[in-house]
Amino acid sequence: MSKMTESMAKVTKRISVEIINYPGALQSAVHGIQEFLLLANKQTQVDDSPEFVPAIREPSDLSGTDADIVVLPPNMDG
Repeated sequence: MSKMTESMAKVTKRISVEIINYPGALQSAVHGIQEFLLLANKQTQVDDSPEFVPAIREPSDLSGTDADIVVLPPNMDG
């Protein structure tokens, strides 16, 4: 049995996150959630933590999704 060496590629779990930019959604929340997840990736680069892959999607693009997480940001209308 061979041992893994440091030169071998590290497998990172990717967590797909779709942020839905629906009519009335607060744009500060839509983009803030994306920035938050990207910042979380930078903070956890030193260990084997999963990597978030955020994407902002319009409702018309939701015919099918394979996202691990779907986020509906808040809106002003309640």
